[in-house]
Amino acid sequence: MAEPLKLMYSNERLRTFSKLIKAEHKSFDEKKFLLHFDTNEWKNAELKARVKLVANALYEGLPKSYDEAIAILIPVSKQMSWGYFGVVFPQYIEEYGLSNWKTSMKAIEEFTQTSTGEFAIRHFIVQDEERAMKQMLAWSKSKNHHVRRLSSEGCRSRLPWGMRLHSFVKSADAILPILENLNDDSELYVRKSVANNLNDISKDHPEVAIAIAKRWKGKSENTDWILAHGLRGLLKSGNKEALKIFGHHDAKGLSIENLQVDKKKLKIGDRLTFGFDVLNSNKKPVDARLEYAVHYIKSNGTSSAKVFQISKNTLSNGALSFSRSQRFEDFTTRKHYPGEHILAIHINGEEKARVSFQLVR
Repeated sequence: MAEPLKLMYSNERLRTFSKLIKAEHKSFDEKKFLLHFDTNEWKNAELKARVKLVANALYEGLPKSYDEAIAILIPVSKQMSWGYFGVVFPQYIEEYGLSNWKTSMKAIEEFTQTSTGEFAIRHFIVQDEERAMKQMLAWSKSKNHHVRRLSSEGCRSRLPWGMRLHSFVKSADAILPILENLNDDSELYVRKSVANNLNDISKDHPEVAIAIAKRWKGKSENTDWILAHGLRGLLKSGNKEALKIFGHHDAKGLSIENLQVDKKKLKIGDRLTFGFDVLNSNKKPVDARLEYAVHYIKSNGTSSAKVFQISKNTLSNGALSFSRSQRFEDFTTRKHYPGEHILAIHINGEEKARVSFQLVR
C-alpha cells in the first residue's frame, strides 16, 4: 500500500527545503522554521493541514512584503522535484496573495511549471471571474504546456480536492473559449485536462458537452481522444446521443448469453471472475461498446452502480466470448459492504444481462 501523501513532508525534506530558502534569503532562520514541525499539531495534521502549516511557517520566516517573499520562493521552486510537496507554493499565494493580483499571477504561472497552480487560481476566479478568466484565456495560448494545462485544469467546475466553482456549475460559457484553444493540443498532459474539464461540464450540462462533441468530432486524432475521455460519463450512463456520436447507435440484435460467475459468495478482499458470450444476430457487423456494471452496496444499504469498460469492438455475425475479473478489496476511494451485489453486462449503454452474488465479511 502506498504511503500517505502527508509523509512527503518528512523531516529530511523540510530541512533541505529550509536550506534552499536560506540560500536565497540569508536572514532566514532555519532553526526557528523547523521548530514548527516538532509539535503535536504537526504530528496529528493530515495532508491539507500540513500544507497550510508549512505555508504559515514560511510567512513567519520570510519578509512580510509579499513581493519580496515571492521573489525568494520562485527560484526555490525551480530547484525542487518533490512532486506534491510543491503545493506549499500556491498555498502561500492563497494565504497571503489574494490582494496582489499582478505578483500572484506571475507566481502562479511560475509555480505551475514545477508543482501546480490550479488550486490557487480558483480563489482569484471567485474573487473576480472576468479578470481571472481573461488571464486563463491568455495562458491557454502559452508555449509552455504546464501553463496551458493550468488554463483548463484551474477552471474545472468540479476539480477533485479543489473548491467547487459554482458559477461554472451553473453555466460553462466562460470555460468554452479556453477549451476551444486546447482541443487539438499536442501534449497528452493538456489533453487529459481538457477531457476532464469536458467530463465535468457533461455532469451539469450534457447538452453543452454533446454540442461540443458534434462540432469537434473528426477534427483530429487528438481531438477525438479528448472527446472519448471527456464524454466518458455520458457514455457509461448510456446517453443515446453521446453513444451515437461514436457510432454506437443501439444494441438491436445483440445479446448476452451464458453469463456466469466463478462464485456466488465471496469475502471482502476476494476476486470475482466472470465470463459470458456476446451474440450478434444481425447479418452485418455492429460497432459495440461493451461494459460491465457492479451495483455496490453502500453503507446505508442502498446500491450504486459503477461502470467499467470491457472493449469497443466491431462484432461480426455470431458469438464472441469474454472473461474478466473484479477485486472487491477496500481502498481509500471505495469501501465495500456486505450484502447482495449485482453484476450487469451492458452493450451500447443497454443492460443485457445480470447476475447476483453475495459479498460477506
